[in-house]
Amino acid sequence: MGVRSGGASLRDELLAMKINVKLVVCRNSLDVWAAIIDAQKHVTSRGIPAVHIEAHGIQLSDDPDDEPRFGDGAGGTLRWSEVGNWLAPINEASGYKMMLVGASCWGQAAIATTNVFSHAIPFAVCVGFSTSVSSASLRAAMVQLYWHLVVRNESFQDSLAAARLELFNKDED
Repeated sequence: MGVRSGGASLRDELLAMKINVKLVVCRNSLDVWAAIIDAQKHVTSRGIPAVHIEAHGIQLSDDPDDEPRFGDGAGGTLRWSEVGNWLAPINEASGYKMMLVGASCWGQAAIATTNVFSHAIPFAVCVGFSTSVSSASLRAAMVQLYWHLVVRNESFQDSLAAARLELFNKDED
């Protein structure tokens, strides 16, 4: 829900690298749902998507009943588990090859999209930060991740390692 100002900048950089990308600015959970439904409809024509959700991450709570969420920074939030219900059909349609990127502080919470009791696994690979992250580090890391993965066709592990080298703060991961 909501895109940091870096969304358009990242899109432009990826397009310059000849990476097919579509930026969808979402203002609420309905917009997120509509964007995911659109991606699902076009898996066969556009190819396997990397669903990249860039939003404000919310630090995980110590309360086990508090579900991991992300939001727009103004109080609106969306549960990752709900997003998993929407993503599972895309991953299934892509032959279980979709990458989910939680491009936010505490974005590793995107792992909470999994729910084996109600739907297929919603991703093949999930990427996210386990800490807070500066917008500069986030953008630099994402550029490197996609460049190594898509343009250089490197392994996921090598691409992730290259992305980590771009983090400006030693406390970011």
